[in-house]
Amino acid sequence: YNDMIALDFNKSATESLRDLSAATIGAMKELGNSYVFFMEYLLYCARAGKYDPLDEMLEGFRGYVTTVLQDGIKRGEIRAEINVEKSAAAFAAWFDGAVLHWLISPATVSFEELADGFFEMILHGLEEKEQGDEK
Repeated sequence: YNDMIALDFNKSATESLRDLSAATIGAMKELGNSYVFFMEYLLYCARAGKYDPLDEMLEGFRGYVTTVLQDGIKRGEIRAEINVEKSAAAFAAWFDGAVLHWLISPATVSFEELADGFFEMILHGLEEKEQGDEK
């Protein structure tokens, strides 16, 4: 995913994940209805039991997110007790679900609004809380 968006360790983990989200949304919008063909490919792979190309792609995405989360933990931005691999997988799964909703209902589902809601709900749960902060 460094081809899509380079890691910038001068940014906070939240900023990096928001940048990744914006880049992913942009790529999905650029693909538009062509993404349906990718979904057909996914179905073909599932039926044929051929997951290798998909596994590499998904591993790359989760690896990118894992790196961002680990850096956030080192900086004290992200809670140290989280499981970064599971959190990265959940982050990736959010994109999969958001893309599906956006493809099926583009007139009523805003990718950007979904992203805003996701970040408000999920990322703030990962962030390290300051003393006295009862969010």
